[in-house]
Amino acid sequence: MIFNFPTQTEDILISDCEKIALCGCHQTTFSPLYQSHATTAKMEEVHAGVTLLLGKTDLPRRDLMRYKFLLQLYSLRFDKHEFERDFGVSVERGLPVEMAFMRANGAFATDNDDELTLTPAGRYLTVVLYRQYLAGLNNLREQARSKLTGDEHDLLFGDGTEK
Repeated sequence: MIFNFPTQTEDILISDCEKIALCGCHQTTFSPLYQSHATTAKMEEVHAGVTLLLGKTDLPRRDLMRYKFLLQLYSLRFDKHEFERDFGVSVERGLPVEMAFMRANGAFATDNDDELTLTPAGRYLTVVLYRQYLAGLNNLREQARSKLTGDEHDLLFGDGTEK
């Protein structure tokens, strides 16, 4: 969710947030629009209170589990009880291969009924996994960008000059 458009009012932002809350997504990233003079001029001409949704996908349950696993490990503490509340199964039952891999590679400094914390090796593995996750997002962004045409394409990829 990009915000801080030149024509965006507080009411538009609240409306956009309400739409996000109702759409069923499990994650939303918020980022301000970083403006240049050229971007501001083009934005005033184009998206005027319009929020674009290019696409969405429903992730399979196992992918949601993997995502939660990655994010919590990235934050350096994995709450096993929270995972079980969210998915109705323990992390050991929900992600047996992932847990076996991390254990076999000495990733956990703490591995008890309540939590997982990481060793230096575990932090490294988590960063590598997160890098791959971000690379996948970049591929998704490229697919979305390839679908843009006209003013939308020029806004993102134009050189800031008028045609």
